Amino acid sequence: MRFLYLIPLAVLTGCILPPPQAPNQSTNIPPNVTFSPGGAVITVNRTLAVVAGKQVQLDFFHAHQNPDCTLDLGLEPTLKISTAAAHGVVSAKQGEDYSNYPVNSVMAKCSATRIPGTIVAYTAPIGYSGPDQFSYELFTTDGREWVSNFVVNVVP
Repeated sequence: MRFLYLIPLAVLTGCILPPPQAPNQSTNIPPNVTFSPGGAVITVNRTLAVVAGKQVQLDFFHAHQNPDCTLDLGLEPTLKISTAAAHGVVSAKQGEDYSNYPVNSVMAKCSATRIPGTIVAYTAPIGYSGPDQFSYELFTTDGREWVSNFVVNVVP
């Protein structure tokens, strides 16, 4: 019976375990969302970590999308960068991406097709390491305002 206890020990003795890793300090924090009375202004505060020199897509905005997944061109939101990044670059350019509707939404089927819109991205310069922050506002044609505030930890 003693041999049964020694077998697992003999197997483990031959294993080389990697050294313990420090906890990841650069994990992204879920956004904090607040609504003004009546919901006219929606504020999203985000904290995230990015790698210097790598462009990170922050958001994708598109024209109003109908239940049949067509877009109402002419009903595109307006984007304004309200506070520029002190160290990096916030860019807004035309591109294509997927809408992101909840799976239980009547619009969920529209999330399967790429559509044109505006891609908002952030890039920290190569060699920079440290904090950065910036804000932008999105004005929709139905009178809502989305305020996005970012605190960024740039890692090499």
